[in-house]
Amino acid sequence: MKISIIINIISILAALSWPLPAIAKEPPSLAQAAGKTPAHPKNWDNDTRAVYDLLLAQMQSADTDYAGSVDTLVKFARTQKNDGLYAKAYKALLQTERYSDAAMLCKIWQQQSKHKGINKFYVLALTLNGDIDQAVNATLQALKSNPGKGQHTDSDDNMDNIERALYPYLQMLVSHWYQPSVTEVIARLYEAYPDSELVAIMYVKQLRWQGQLEKAVDIVDKRRFNDPKNLGLVQEISDIYRYAVRLDEADKVWQQLLADYPNEAEFQFAYAQFLFDRYDFAGAEKTLATIGDSNLETQVNTLKIMTAIQLDKYAEAEAIFANHFTDTAEKQRARYNLANSLLQQKQYDLAKKYFQPLVDFNDENPRDPDIDNEFALPAALKIAPSQRLGKGRT
Repeated sequence: MKISIIINIISILAALSWPLPAIAKEPPSLAQAAGKTPAHPKNWDNDTRAVYDLLLAQMQSADTDYAGSVDTLVKFARTQKNDGLYAKAYKALLQTERYSDAAMLCKIWQQQSKHKGINKFYVLALTLNGDIDQAVNATLQALKSNPGKGQHTDSDDNMDNIERALYPYLQMLVSHWYQPSVTEVIARLYEAYPDSELVAIMYVKQLRWQGQLEKAVDIVDKRRFNDPKNLGLVQEISDIYRYAVRLDEADKVWQQLLADYPNEAEFQFAYAQFLFDRYDFAGAEKTLATIGDSNLETQVNTLKIMTAIQLDKYAEAEAIFANHFTDTAEKQRARYNLANSLLQQKQYDLAKKYFQPLVDFNDENPRDPDIDNEFALPAALKIAPSQRLGKGRT
């Protein structure tokens, strides 16, 4: 059996069964780990050795020797030089808070792999280890090493390039949003690229999560001064207040926008969505009734259906679906949303009525793989539990 086949099989099994490592009290360094070699017969072939290493890691973990388990996994990854195993070893080091070792592993991984995305893992490990300057420099250097990226110019195309290059780093960093060091690194990137809306919004989200609301609002307001109709910025300010449960202030943001631009249907719809999200279904229904833009007909009618169901107006929701959705793809998507909303309201018979056509196909309801595959399996999975739960109101 070839080693690559065994590695793939073992990697899948390990991913399914690997227990979450606890934090070792005194974790050894990666340099120490690299020197530890468990006793084994000298004449084992590579395949047998690979199995031995991974099974040893599993047994160490099961016996609560989490540090030893991680060390064995790291050594296994370095021996096999496999990207998937390196990724698993890296994750294990983060889970045991061995951030310095994780950064060191990334450097070795970069030397042995052709994969170009490893640097973002290196930056995250440095960030979590508190090496802010190194993390920022590693990010900026990676951008500048790519032609057309990382250079400070007024070109919109160049800013697009910068944001495309930065996005994987920002995405990796915000996966650990609760760490203050992550906010520090993103703040430094905001200083480096103050014209990037992507970096600004990511920084604002970090500030919001850290409770620095006024600073977050100030950053968004400065950007809105030059782009007052930017709906994304309006929603960002609204979210800052909404997640802080300062709902009156969030509502004022929308009221001011609608006062400035009373005839913008897109803004009216966004406000209706805001009201729906804050459970003001009557307010959402009233706002939706004022929108007459045909370009938003599908979105408006979909939200009308969901709003009617929340207000227990089931016949009205069915009528909107029957009268306003004729395009096949849109109709199937609307059917699924209608059925799912009814299920959430425990209207099991009605939910099944609209789920069933997504599952049953015949001459009158032929299957279109390009459309139906998206909804058939989710619908089938939800029909069975709804039948067991019993009947709802009709």
